[in-house]
Amino acid sequence: MIYLVRHGAASAKYGSEADPGLGNEGLRQAEALAENWSLGGPYPIYSSPKCRAQETAAPLARVWAQTPIISNAVREIPAPSGTPLEGRPAWIEQIMKQAWHELGDEQQEWKAGIMDFLQKLDGDAVIFTHLMVINAVVAHLEGKTEVIQFRPDYTSITEIENSRGALRLHSLGRQKRGQVL
Repeated sequence: MIYLVRHGAASAKYGSEADPGLGNEGLRQAEALAENWSLGGPYPIYSSPKCRAQETAAPLARVWAQTPIISNAVREIPAPSGTPLEGRPAWIEQIMKQAWHELGDEQQEWKAGIMDFLQKLDGDAVIFTHLMVINAVVAHLEGKTEVIQFRPDYTSITEIENSRGALRLHSLGRQKRGQVL
């Protein structure tokens, strides 16, 4: 099984800092995730290079005495070149209403890279990542065109069955109510 975990709540509003870590709520969420993990393990742990994902992974990695593997394959969706930090929330809001085929080449390559990475995993893994990564995976596995499939809550776990590279959605993570960014 591949467990896609959305990072905890960040310390800064989306688009106000380039790479915020977790806020106090996010730190509590990460600790609770590690304390309440009931899905077996230990498994290899992968993380997006973003601080909030790495900090969410840290408590579980500590419990399992592991060092997370940082992977660019599960990083945030890349904004078009030249998009300023403060313009990123408006861009994300716009693409959340679109279909995957309407996005640019850079975003298409990013999505394909995620799927390639997941298909090459050998066995179970826990991956700490972002809302758009999880939605890209779910859309691909379900054959859906919409960018947003669901709104995973902070530290929710989406489960993907992995049978020798053949991936299948097992279950969606807990959904978030209200603002997702």
